[in-house]
Amino acid sequence: GHGGMMRLDLLDPWVALTPQGASLGISAGPATGGIVLATLELPSPEALKTGTLWQDVPTLLAPGGVALFNDQYPVGQEMDPLFINLPITPAG
Repeated sequence: GHGGMMRLDLLDPWVALTPQGASLGISAGPATGGIVLATLELPSPEALKTGTLWQDVPTLLAPGGVALFNDQYPVGQEMDPLFINLPITPAG
């Protein structure tokens, strides 16, 4: 948004699936477990021959993500949806 001025590149992103729900985070260095940026509302996945796909995953900004956007968005702000592709890795 804003002519690219709000662009945010995420390095080493991860998605965590727990009994409490799903979240998107980034690694924050070897001393931490990372920063949770958003909570995810995972729809039912689509099974593909090449893996599993979640499309148009709603994302809500988590407390850990607010500072990355210079406090411009509040906790719970809906962000752009995600597409998550979990490929099947060959055995061996």
